[in-house]
Amino acid sequence: MAAQQVRIDGGAPLRLSWGALFGGATVAAGSWVLLHALCFAAGLSGVAPSSAAELKAAAIGSGVWAVIVAAISLFVGGLVTGRSSGAPTRGSGALHGIVLWGLSAVGGMVLMTMAASSALGTFVEVGGQAMGRAAEERRWHGLVLGVDSAELLDSVNESLVRKGKQPANLENVEAALDEAMGRAFHEGRATTETLVTALMEHTALAKKDAEEVVRKLERQRGIEGPGAPPARGKQPWMGRGAPGFMGPPARMMSALLWAVFASMLLSLGAAVAGAMLGVPRRPLAVAMQVEPPLARPGQPSPAEKATPPEA
Repeated sequence: MAAQQVRIDGGAPLRLSWGALFGGATVAAGSWVLLHALCFAAGLSGVAPSSAAELKAAAIGSGVWAVIVAAISLFVGGLVTGRSSGAPTRGSGALHGIVLWGLSAVGGMVLMTMAASSALGTFVEVGGQAMGRAAEERRWHGLVLGVDSAELLDSVNESLVRKGKQPANLENVEAALDEAMGRAFHEGRATTETLVTALMEHTALAKKDAEEVVRKLERQRGIEGPGAPPARGKQPWMGRGAPGFMGPPARMMSALLWAVFASMLLSLGAAVAGAMLGVPRRPLAVAMQVEPPLARPGQPSPAEKATPPEA
């Protein structure tokens, strides 16, 4: 009994080839390392920034090159994935490109997280030691942010004693200054009211007395009054209605995240384009050997049914 051959064009199901995906991801990673090595070899020998403007231009150029390298690497990886996956259609190739991009993004995020955790651990260890030494020095000298808190407190206590009030405690005032800076950091604004509130919470000072302490502190830092410009060579750390010092870092972080978003979007398009181009242009044909059904006893076979009876 002869076997029947059935030809099915373009009927293969859309299945992911994980071997092709991991192979494409490996090629993309290798291309990324190769292109970055080329960048460092050419950049380190030709760039010697001597000013802040040149250093900024070099940093911007490095960022642009990083985006280009990511797009090229994923395009090459997508090309390899699309060619080796056996995808029958461009749509299946695009699906492989999207999954390749996802694998690369997750892998890169894991590596960046591991590197950042290691660097953060080292930074916290070194920073903790430095902060411990600074706290010990501040405890002995009574200095907070360049302000002699002992001298400031002595003058305030003299005024309080003359008024018949309880003198303030040096440790409480220093704790209030520390808490005010912590609140200012989290709120993104360093205002006079922040320090006044902290002084009232950590000492027995009334609001009027706390405001007097703040005014003396502002005069020491070069602020003569609300809205007055600081004296030359002095930096005010708390002014009335001072703008938030977290503005520039926040804007910088926002710009960085927008750049990362654009880079990931571009690399996604490159991976999909490479995978679609890697799919062969002619559709794949799947040939299957189909055995004819067996005839039941007493019944003619399909071949006998197809044969016309002899006259």
